Amino acid sequence: TLHVKVWVWPRVTSITPSTKTLSLRDGDVYDKMTVEVLPKDAQPQLKLESEDSGIASVDENGVITAVSLGVTNILYKAQDGSNVVGKCRVIVYAKNVVYVGGIYYLLNGSKATVTSIYGGDYRGDDPNEIAQYYSGTINIPSKVTYTGRVHDVTEVGSYSFYCQNKLQSIYIPSSVKTISMMAAKQSTSLQLVTVEDNSQLVNIGSEAFEKCTGLLRLTFNGTTLKMKSIDPSAFSEC
Repeated sequence: TLHVKVWVWPRVTSITPSTKTLSLRDGDVYDKMTVEVLPKDAQPQLKLESEDSGIASVDENGVITAVSLGVTNILYKAQDGSNVVGKCRVIVYAKNVVYVGGIYYLLNGSKATVTSIYGGDYRGDDPNEIAQYYSGTINIPSKVTYTGRVHDVTEVGSYSFYCQNKLQSIYIPSSVKTISMMAAKQSTSLQLVTVEDNSQLVNIGSEAFEKCTGLLRLTFNGTTLKMKSIDPSAFSEC
C-alpha cells in the first residue's frame, strides 16, 4: 500500500508592509521594508511591483528606489490564488526639500519655508499627487531642527496645504511673516486658521485660502498686528 502525505497550506488573508506610507527624497534607496503575511502558516510567494516604476521601483528583494518626483504605490501580491494585495504608498519629494515632524520644508540659511513635496511647484489638482495626506490640525512650529541646525520658520509657502480636503485647522506661529499664494487653496474642510500672539505676519498672498469653502475664521490672538497687505483674492469663494 502506497501512502502519500499531502500538505494543504492555508490561503493568505492579509499582507501588511511594515511601513504603509514611505517618504523618500528623489534618488534615495530604502531596504528596510518587511512584510507580515497572515495566517502565519501560509506559504505564499509574493510578487512585488510598482504601480509607477517611473516614480519608485522595487526589486525582487524588496528594495525600493525613488526614481522621480511623485506619488505611487508598491504592491505586494499573493500568488496563491487568494488575490490578496498589500500596499505601501511611496511619496518621492524634491532633493531641496526636507521632511521634519510630518511637514515639508525648504531651508535657506537660518530660515525655513513650509512647502509641498515638490518644493512649491504646482503638480495638478489631485491631492493624491500633491502631498501627503493632512487631516485634523496642523501645528506649524516656530523653529525646525535639521541635521543639528535650527531654522526659523518664516513662511507658509505656495501649495503647502493645497487641496488637502481633510485638513480642518492650521496653527501658524508668530515667526511666520508671509502666507504665500495658494498656500491652502481648495482645502474644503479647513475651518480655522489661528495665528499666534505677537505675530510677525505682514502678507497673505493671492488665492492663499481661495475655495476653502468650510473656512469659518482666521484668528489673530492678542492685539499686536503688523499686517501690511491681504491680496483681494486671498479668501475668494470662501
